[in-house]
Amino acid sequence: MDRVVKKTWIRNDSAIENYETYSYEPGGKLLNITEYNKRNKPTRKQVYEYNDFCRLNGYAQYERIMGKKLKPMVEWKKIENKSGNIDKVEIIYRYEKKTVLYTYEYQ
Repeated sequence: MDRVVKKTWIRNDSAIENYETYSYEPGGKLLNITEYNKRNKPTRKQVYEYNDFCRLNGYAQYERIMGKKLKPMVEWKKIENKSGNIDKVEIIYRYEKKTVLYTYEYQ
């Protein structure tokens, strides 16, 4: 069973100091990290499937940020160990006026 050891969203609005941390729930919901349901951690298989979805469709699901639905540019970065398993995944959503970085690490 895969175990997520670190998983956060960082939302940067205009000021670099103005960070808010979010967690990701499968299905495309952004939640404040204090409200995150720990039973919904994605597995490595879900990461690969979501990566394939983004690559094939050229976009991610609409994410709700500050009450607006925006279509982001999505960048994926997978860091794999020597045996080919994922150690860390970074997803960057680039909106017109803000950037959202989503990372989680496996152990």
